[in-house]
Amino acid sequence: MFTHSVDPAWFPTCAVFDCDGILIDSERSWNAVQKQIFKEYGTELTPDIERQLVGAAAPAVARTLADKTLPNDATETAEEHYQKILHHLMSVEHDVIRDGVQLIPGAREVMALLAEVMPVAVASNSSQELLTYKVNHHQYSQYLQTWVGSDAVAQPKPAPDMYLEAIRRLGGNPADTLTFEDSATGTRAAQTAGTVTMVYTQDIEHAPAAQGHFDSFRDEKFLTQIKRWIELYREHHPNL
Repeated sequence: MFTHSVDPAWFPTCAVFDCDGILIDSERSWNAVQKQIFKEYGTELTPDIERQLVGAAAPAVARTLADKTLPNDATETAEEHYQKILHHLMSVEHDVIRDGVQLIPGAREVMALLAEVMPVAVASNSSQELLTYKVNHHQYSQYLQTWVGSDAVAQPKPAPDMYLEAIRRLGGNPADTLTFEDSATGTRAAQTAGTVTMVYTQDIEHAPAAQGHFDSFRDEKFLTQIKRWIELYREHHPNL
């Protein structure tokens, strides 16, 4: 299913993809890891906290857990406790990716279509180091001009910083940028940046507000629209 409210005359001049949940199906594995780590520290990842942390950067997850579990015996400072948890989380996250996650079906093909005619980037709440590993390991980097991790900007998503930085690197304008997101956190970042956002979701009824929603990169209506935007781009760039 694909729905959108984009002006028929509009077309993108660049595109920016989120990574986890858009390019690789790591969200479910990462969620299970988070639950286990919360349990290891003697607390529970409640449904409310889980919803708040969907799409959040590792520092935000670590801060939430650290605030809930600071030891009463003062054997370490709050900052030491946070740094220990952050190091643990980032190490485990790298292991999850290394051990294997599935690609989101059709995402790479859509990225390749867009990359044939316009500059493409990735903006992710992963660290720059981990994001570099992800796009290289899963063979997305060949289609990208750049990628922006959470530690490459002042604030991670839901702030718009990394989308604005990615668009700046691509030489584009936010209003002419097509973005792909799956979480409320990321969608807020993309929308605040002023982009035209397509939200990938299996629950369109409860998805965050955006200009478009789709449940498969292989949906025929969605692909038709992607190809139409590419046609419009080519019409306005006849020297391609």
